[in-house]
Amino acid sequence: TRDIVALPLSLRGRVTLAYPTAPDNQRSDVMREYASLMQGQGASRAFQPAQVSAYAAGLLLVEGLKRTGRDLSRRKLVATLETVQGFESGLIPPVSYNADRRIGSMGGYLLAVDLERKGLRPLGGYVRLP
Repeated sequence: TRDIVALPLSLRGRVTLAYPTAPDNQRSDVMREYASLMQGQGASRAFQPAQVSAYAAGLLLVEGLKRTGRDLSRRKLVATLETVQGFESGLIPPVSYNADRRIGSMGGYLLAVDLERKGLRPLGGYVRLP
């Protein structure tokens, strides 16, 4: 939450956050769809990064259901999701899966907490995990 910037100044330069996505990677049309869904739901904006990730996961589920077709079973859905390569939700970096890889995105963005300016500062681009 935004409370992170209220930490004591003695921690200046010592707090780093990792996020699965960055706002400049989110397509405006998909963010409008997300905002439309959230409007009037009483959802706190404090948890928006988690909500956006959950919405992206929902978009992936919908894609998996479409690809699986009418003859749906858990086994067939899992097998279909294991074929997903470079799925673009418009909210998070592209995700890929296979039978041995169950983590869709293998990296994230590092942000420094700027306690003097009360904000977050990017520490570069997307960092891919080995």
